[in-house]
Parts: sequence; structure tokens; C-alpha cells
Amino acid sequence: MSYATTHADALAKVRVKGQRITFTRTDRSINNDTGEPGAPVVTTVRGYALGLEKGDPNTYAKLGLVFSSAPTLFVVCDTYGATPPDLATCEWGGAVHTVRDVKPFAPNGVPLTFEIVVAR
Repeated sequence: MSYATTHADALAKVRVKGQRITFTRTDRSINNDTGEPGAPVVTTVRGYALGLEKGDPNTYAKLGLVFSSAPTLFVVCDTYGATPPDLATCEWGGAVHTVRDVKPFAPNGVPLTFEIVVAR
């Protein structure tokens, strides 16, 4: 069963109330023939986000973070099934943050929405 229609509905609702967000992570590739560093590989995932009023206290304790400097965001990506990568950066509240925890809601194994903890 596909949840593509549910994803589209969620995206439309968060687009109205939330704000645009872009997650970007840059990794170095390795040339398999020479072992030398290759060109950077950039992963970009776009969507819309809402700031939540509180996050999971167990997640914050595990990560050693506090909510005041590491908000939890409710995120719906533009593309159904896309996942913001760990350690990606994004701008939220006028500051650059790094993704520290990604919890997908994936009722059929394909990510639909996320709760994401980001930290400065």
C-alpha cells in the first residue's frame, strides 16, 4: 500500500503553516582506482518544517542536548520517501543547525514524515 496521497496531504498542510527548509550534507568521494579523494558528493533534501513545542526527553538525554538550543522539527519532505541525512545542515530560526536525530514515521517502510532534532 502506498501512502503517496497521505504524504501529499501532509506536505500541503505543513507548507501552509510551516516554513521551507533545506537539508544539505557534503561528503568526499574516493576514487576506487587510485584511492585518492574525489569530487565532493552533495546530498540535498528539501521540504517544509514546523517547530514542535517539546521533544522526546529520552532523545535529548541520549544526545546530551537541551531543547532551548536544539529544537525538534516536524518535517515533510518534498519527495515522498526522501530522508534528510544525519549530520546535514539546515537553517532554522535564523541560525545554522546540524541534524542530530531523525525519527521517521513510515507505516509501510517508506518515510512519510519526520521528527528531527537539530542543534547549533
